[in-house]
Amino acid sequence: MVEELIKDKLLESIKLGGVKLILSEFLPTDRNTLEAIAQKLMSKRTLHGEFVTMLMDEWPESTTFTSEKRCNSVRVIDSRGSEYIACEASMQDPDDVVEQEEIVGMFLSHEGHVIYGCELNRIGEDGLSDEPTASIDHIARVVTDLMNDSSLLMDTLLTHHQRAILDCIFKGTPNSRYKFLGLLASSITPQKDDMSFYMDGEEYQNELEQVLDNMQLVHFISTKKARVFMGDGGMLIVSPNWKDYETLITFYSLLRSAEIFVDGLFNRMSLLEDELTQVVDLIEKTTEGDYSAITKAQNILTEATANYTILTSTEGYLHRGFPLIAERWKQAAASVDQKLRKMLEIDRRFTSIIERISDIDLVLKSIENEVEGLQTLLSTQIEQQMRRVYGALRDNTRSTSEVIKANERTGDVLNVIQLVLSGTIAFDIILAITGEYITPYASLASDYPLLFFVSSVILWVAIVVGLKKAMDWMGGRVEKDHVIQHELNQKCNPEDIEQYLSTKVITSIDEVVQEDRESVRTHYIFSEPDGIDTAMITLSYDRLNGVLQDVVIESHGGNIDTLKQKVIQELQSHLACADK
Repeated sequence: MVEELIKDKLLESIKLGGVKLILSEFLPTDRNTLEAIAQKLMSKRTLHGEFVTMLMDEWPESTTFTSEKRCNSVRVIDSRGSEYIACEASMQDPDDVVEQEEIVGMFLSHEGHVIYGCELNRIGEDGLSDEPTASIDHIARVVTDLMNDSSLLMDTLLTHHQRAILDCIFKGTPNSRYKFLGLLASSITPQKDDMSFYMDGEEYQNELEQVLDNMQLVHFISTKKARVFMGDGGMLIVSPNWKDYETLITFYSLLRSAEIFVDGLFNRMSLLEDELTQVVDLIEKTTEGDYSAITKAQNILTEATANYTILTSTEGYLHRGFPLIAERWKQAAASVDQKLRKMLEIDRRFTSIIERISDIDLVLKSIENEVEGLQTLLSTQIEQQMRRVYGALRDNTRSTSEVIKANERTGDVLNVIQLVLSGTIAFDIILAITGEYITPYASLASDYPLLFFVSSVILWVAIVVGLKKAMDWMGGRVEKDHVIQHELNQKCNPEDIEQYLSTKVITSIDEVVQEDRESVRTHYIFSEPDGIDTAMITLSYDRLNGVLQDVVIESHGGNIDTLKQKVIQELQSHLACADK
């Protein structure tokens, strides 16, 4: 049932009466998937009163679920395990430009057959009947809106894997996927037996093509006063005995929607081949020396591999589901209009679509080989690049090693020069004492040469030892700058921690607030009253959970172990903490 309120006026060339709409699509489904959807809809309950909606319950503790007037809901009418589900869906979209109420019948089978059906009841203030009062212009608006709303509704029911398949095939726009339209009507105006009247190429044909797309054929069945209009996107049958064509239009709509799905699948495979061609181009750039293209090639190939896996899964659904639908058609074929069945070539189309599904495997096999080849080629390029990186790293390491060895040799030379200079200083000091053999001590060098030599050597050794001690002392001063981190992980009262920190000279505070924790890092100066040991302390704690995490001590002199003990003792004396 669809009720619509449209306020504008249109030029209405064709009107229909007793309009019934059927939207058909093929979705990858199996028995387990349908069972999962059935459980979501709670279809196994004796009383089917549940509904599924995208609204959030703002008061879950209440026994009443309050919703807006406009919301989408699904109520199960009939189901049979994992065979099929028949539902009644109420669809209301607040963003719709056209004000309308949609109550649509929905049928899902484990083969992948999905049907949305409804009857157009009212347009504006006037109710509709079997008289031709519903214009094609209004019906086109209803169909467009119903296509979009049915996709949004189905998205709430599909499994994650089904959504991934649709997202892959329709390139991120699954809600805009096309469905085949079947229209049944009991009357039409203007009513002409000469069907060429409707194929005028102007007013009437253009109006019919609003809902049927490009017109392919029209046909009049005189025995049943039935008028058949066939287009690329839909089919319209007008007959007082429209129920006689319900089975035929249902199966034909499914057949055409499956063709649409296979077309989309093949187009997606073509796009996948284009993506693989792009990977080849990027790998060629890599061989030319543009190594930055490797990352982009990896990303594209990874996504292409994931899409290939999804397409392979989709092919499996088609191989499984469509032959089952073809079997159901064979059982129902005898009950439909045989002349129309032959004219529409339904049997040939079923055979053709099954053959097309079988041929998909050939394309997928080609893509699989190409993906594997590109993965091997890309791995080779990455390995070659790693070899180049390792070679460059090895050369740099060798150069660095040579520089280090040269520095060591230079250091040894400097040490020798230092010793020589120290000896020179020693002899200069002796000469300063004895003089140039004109001082009172000048005779010491000539009268006691051995004593003079020994004293020079002793002085030389003393100067060298003194220089070594001075260098070691300076090195020790540098090594006394330490940073040490001590893990605590103790439960403490955050107020006690902050009370302790208030007595310190704080240099900075870093806070990171998250849902489950409030991490605080406080930097302060630690010093003793006598000023012997000072350090920069970083205290980390979780204010929300009351956890003293760790303390980092940066010393600039003094014994680091002694300083650590003093800091820990001070924390323990001010904080009553316990191990977690």
